[in-house]
Amino acid sequence: MTDQPFPAPPVTEDSRPYWDFVRAGDWRMQRCAACGVVRFPPGAICRSCASPAFTWAPVPPTGTVVARTIVHRAPNADFAGRVPYVLAIVELAEGLRLVTYVEGAPPVVGDRVALSRAPAADGMRLPVFVPTDGKAH
Repeated sequence: MTDQPFPAPPVTEDSRPYWDFVRAGDWRMQRCAACGVVRFPPGAICRSCASPAFTWAPVPPTGTVVARTIVHRAPNADFAGRVPYVLAIVELAEGLRLVTYVEGAPPVVGDRVALSRAPAADGMRLPVFVPTDGKAH
């Protein structure tokens, strides 16, 4: 693990409320008011039913690793001090899958992970995941 902060995330009109929740120490995602699907990244309409109606719902801060890779070559200078690092696809309880950074010991497929926070260049603490002791199966 490194002390180098992550670069500040890009903020769009659709994602601003998400990042405002993150900055406040909360973790919420859009839930479609019509069909109930939790969606990420945030958007203007539901990708399942095209409804523009949604709420910002809390989501459980745990998930299961369904795929992972260890990155040995930084994609740009902002990540040069972080290599090697783990990127994983984490499935949340709602079935939503996120591509996310995993800190700590590299997980294997099937490992449970929990939400943590890592510093960003703008002072925000970004959501990342850390392995827990449990297996999903």
